[in-house]
Amino acid sequence: MATPKPKVTPKPIKKGITVAISKGVTMDAKTGIKTTAKPTPKAIPTKSDAQYFADQKKFIASKKKK
Repeated sequence: MATPKPKVTPKPIKKGITVAISKGVTMDAKTGIKTTAKPTPKAIPTKSDAQYFADQKKFIASKKKK
């Protein structure tokens, strides 16, 4: 006969329910601790060397004509 597996019981969570307040601020309803989301930095768009030098040539050419 197979031995019965012990019944899994969920463990209580220390934190409570997270409530959204406003402007990205959330608060833990049980502890009352407010948290804000950290903004992730966006990558700066860059040009390749070939594109940069091509743009520089266009700029210099436009300045000589005036």
